[in-house]
Amino acid sequence: MTHCNGVNLVVAHALEAKPLIECFRLSRQLAAKPYPIYGSEEGICLIVSGMGRQAAMAATVHLGKWQEQQMGLVAGWLNVGIAGHQKLAIGAGILAHKIIERESSNCFYPSQMFSGFATGDVISVDTPELNYPENAAYEMEASGFYASAMGLVSAELAQVYKIISDNPFNSVANIDASFVTDCLSGQIDQIQRLVSGLQELAGAYNNAYKPPAVLVQLESKLNPSVTQRLQLKRLVQRYHALKCSDKLNDILEKSFNSARQLIAELELNLRRSKGQ
Repeated sequence: MTHCNGVNLVVAHALEAKPLIECFRLSRQLAAKPYPIYGSEEGICLIVSGMGRQAAMAATVHLGKWQEQQMGLVAGWLNVGIAGHQKLAIGAGILAHKIIERESSNCFYPSQMFSGFATGDVISVDTPELNYPENAAYEMEASGFYASAMGLVSAELAQVYKIISDNPFNSVANIDASFVTDCLSGQIDQIQRLVSGLQELAGAYNNAYKPPAVLVQLESKLNPSVTQRLQLKRLVQRYHALKCSDKLNDILEKSFNSARQLIAELELNLRRSKGQ
């Protein structure tokens, strides 16, 4: 894959993945194990997590680590899947403005970055909800996905979009393979809009925090390992976040014998800047 500003799609089931793979022209990434991961030259990635919040959490972490090694750029994140709802019609789409994990009562509040979408509460449950007691979308992955995504990116770069597959008038028992694919296919235009918006946000972030040219030159001389390269990227982001860019540039002008020495110097000066 190329080093584009990307978006990572996390879905629970291969049936949900199928229309997305076709829409974004994704191909299987053979190096990615143990999860099925698909990608494109435009920087779109998709991982099939399996059902449940724990599965979504683990798959999100896995894709984040795998993609960081492949691309080295921050990406947007989007969890897409079917859900039940107390009131909404079958096939309707809803962008989460609040995610509630029923088991723990933990709540998450995704940043509202996109206009033109119906929004609402999403409740993550451990077993399928058949009674729909609240005016919310019921599903099984969003809270696990979002908790993991928040460890990888800032809030505006992670979103949850659910398509209604069942409600009090249309039982979950009626859902079959073709129906799931049809639900996703009917919302492809909206999903494309979300992906495009997340690509723009990721691009703005990556431009704001791109490594200084002098660091790129140092990396070519010091030949850091993959792990060291990721450490350097995170350190540069921390300097920017603390508004210490001038100190960063001063450090990078010095001579270093190894990537380890450079990392140690950056960490030491960062602690000094924070008064530690």
